[in-house]
Amino acid sequence: MSIEDQLSGEPEDRMPDPESRDRILIETVTRHFEQIFGPVEGVIEDTTSRVAPIDILRMPLDSEGLFRTYVTTGMACRPMNVPSEVPEPEGYRYAELVLHVPAQWPVDW
Repeated sequence: MSIEDQLSGEPEDRMPDPESRDRILIETVTRHFEQIFGPVEGVIEDTTSRVAPIDILRMPLDSEGLFRTYVTTGMACRPMNVPSEVPEPEGYRYAELVLHVPAQWPVDW
């Protein structure tokens, strides 16, 4: 079941408008990732989700050319459920993902 289906009963005022995503947060997160990995080389923009639009940013190859990094933006705009067995779960409710993949992996974009 999709997240949209799960939250279909939510009041409209709790459903984010995809056009008004938290741009300041997304821009801040993007700048942070650029300071670590270099300038964004490409973006896959999520234009369909009304609940949690999540974009994927393609970052440059690392300095040795061994891997490429992909990061999300948009996940941290809404709190996530964190298992209670995680120490201090409140500190992990707002997060983005970082993925390093080998440079030789075929990627079409």
